[in-house]
Amino acid sequence: MKKNIIIALIATILVSCSLETDNYPGALEGMWHLRSMRHTSSTGQITTTDFSHDRIYWLFQGKLLQLEDKSGTHTSILYRFKQIDGKLELTEPYIYDRQNGDRPLTDESYLRLFGIQSFTPTYTVSFNRKNLELSTDSVRLTFIKF
Repeated sequence: MKKNIIIALIATILVSCSLETDNYPGALEGMWHLRSMRHTSSTGQITTTDFSHDRIYWLFQGKLLQLEDKSGTHTSILYRFKQIDGKLELTEPYIYDRQNGDRPLTDESYLRLFGIQSFTPTYTVSFNRKNLELSTDSVRLTFIKF
């Protein structure tokens, strides 16, 4: 009986540890300053946007990504994210509003302020300790660790 209780306790601890570390952002954890966006249109036209003087940050923690304009001009956005095999999947965008309750984002154009082109993008991730690059077929976002 005592042996079964110990086994059950160990199993519970292992499961709870797995839940806490599932989707751990690892080296993505923390605050990243958006520096630039390179966009290739469907016609092949390339546009580069310099964000280096803007105060646009992506903050990764646990399973959430917060997109924040530190100048206070724009409302923050929350995303759920997953990292799988060198890919970063963003899902479920919400307007961040703790006082009135977060609500689903319905205006996709608002995301462009943060360098995002669609509601649920999937990026290829390339990074080291100080630099991060997220890319799709048409967009490349570059960040520096803050």
